[in-house]
Amino acid sequence: MYIVLAIIIFGALIAVHELGHFVAAKSLGVKVNEFAIGMGPKLFSRQRGETLYSLRLLPIGGFCSMEGEDSFVFEDETQARADALLVGNAAPTDARSWTDYIDEQIALYFEYFEQQKLGAQRPTRKELGEWLREWAAEHIRDGKPSPVGLTPPPAENFHLWRYGKREQAKNARKAAAQASAMLSDEERVHLHPRAFTTQKPWKRVVILAAGAFMNLLAGLIIVLFLRMGDDVIVSTRLAGFMDGFPGAGEAGLLAGDEILSVNGSRIFYSEDFSMLMALAENAGQLNGQSDGTVDLVVRRDGRRVKLDDFPLALREYEIDGQIYIRYGLLFEPAAPTLAGRFRHSLSSAYNLARLVKFGLVQLVTGQAGLREMSGPVGIVSVIGSAGSDSRLPTVGAKLGYIFELAALIAINLGIFNLLPLPALDGGRIFGLIITVVIEKLTRRRLNPKYEGVVHAIGFAAIIVTSLIIMINDVVKLIKPV
Repeated sequence: MYIVLAIIIFGALIAVHELGHFVAAKSLGVKVNEFAIGMGPKLFSRQRGETLYSLRLLPIGGFCSMEGEDSFVFEDETQARADALLVGNAAPTDARSWTDYIDEQIALYFEYFEQQKLGAQRPTRKELGEWLREWAAEHIRDGKPSPVGLTPPPAENFHLWRYGKREQAKNARKAAAQASAMLSDEERVHLHPRAFTTQKPWKRVVILAAGAFMNLLAGLIIVLFLRMGDDVIVSTRLAGFMDGFPGAGEAGLLAGDEILSVNGSRIFYSEDFSMLMALAENAGQLNGQSDGTVDLVVRRDGRRVKLDDFPLALREYEIDGQIYIRYGLLFEPAAPTLAGRFRHSLSSAYNLARLVKFGLVQLVTGQAGLREMSGPVGIVSVIGSAGSDSRLPTVGAKLGYIFELAALIAINLGIFNLLPLPALDGGRIFGLIITVVIEKLTRRRLNPKYEGVVHAIGFAAIIVTSLIIMINDVVKLIKPV
């Protein structure tokens, strides 16, 4: 059950990311050709208007395919004229209209072609609609304002029409590829008005950033759901110390001090302190330089006090006859009001973002490698292992742990996608900014196909890296380290 839940959660987070791009694109008037969840062969697809919605086999990604993302796309003037004619002649005649007639014929032709064993050559509803609208436009130009009494075109004509359209598209792509990289204002008029590349820069930035924004928002909502019911919230104000704590005194920590930061990182609750101390210890172990000291900033009697290289490490403390490993600090509880719970939730989401930042720093500095990273297989495995974890005795505890990981994954996806790397949303935003600067300086428009090549190379690198990580995940499952 937990494995299935893990797959659903992972797929949902990907869907949320792509939904961000989709909603932003639609809201800003960009044509979306396909909205897909997953990669690889299609399991299910449905055409709705101009967009194909599909579910694909591999739950390792997804995409929102917009018109003209990486190249100039010229408007299909024939189709545009056909649409304009239909709009002007859509008034009902004898209780029928061209729009109703075409919708009816699309359904009939689609059913007919469904029964033919055409495989990949089977037409989509969108193609049938384009074919029939062009056919109708010809009759309107010939003075036939109503479909009443007309015989629909033979099904065989569709294949001839599609072949011609594909040849036109091929020739248009060749013309675009051979065109100058710099377009004049007159040429720009003929670009597809709803293509991604023809939109204003701020619109493109909004569309590109919307996916990461949705992931960050999803992570925050999950954390809010988990934290808003907490009855115990612990502040960073010191209530006292465990017996034998060596750092108490005027030169060290005093009861009533409020710890503001650890090693330069701001903290708001005691769990922030625990997390940053664990990160500091981990970083020290990785560097081989752990000396058991940290830099603290505390608020004491209204003033800030710096305690550099303060000795603070895990020690053994006796509590009710039992030995525990602790730092020796006792913190005061905070009021669990509605506002307090909300602030605590925001702090928890911020901590997850800091964990992601710490992981990226380790990756960039070489302190961690690909073997330490996990992809979809590893993530699903970790989430699925919650079902057999003895430290999570109840179903509620297991679900809480799973959704905590889901929040971390959501925030991780949001931050990672904003990195200025080719093929990622952040890389595309960075490339867009560079392009705008160059165009402002040269007063000429650059052909986006060159940027598309860079992102294609980046995408290939990401796929290769993902495969390596997936292989590592599988090896870990077969032979745990």
